[in-house]
Amino acid sequence: MLLEASFSGDEEEIIQCPTNYYRELLYNIEHTVHHMAIIKITVREAFPHIILPEQFGVASATIRFQASNS
Repeated sequence: MLLEASFSGDEEEIIQCPTNYYRELLYNIEHTVHHMAIIKITVREAFPHIILPEQFGVASATIRFQASNS
């Protein structure tokens, strides 16, 4: 499977890179965590009475790293 993308205003300049279903699924999971982190910031600022779990919006690799250093 090839991922095609254009990162310039020139639609004719398209890059391709090989990928697969599992890599794209992994990217979506990681990107979801990124959005969860943004949601967490918003909730803390706008709705301080709502308490989210400490690990909400934190990547699993970060959680493992923090656990190994405590």
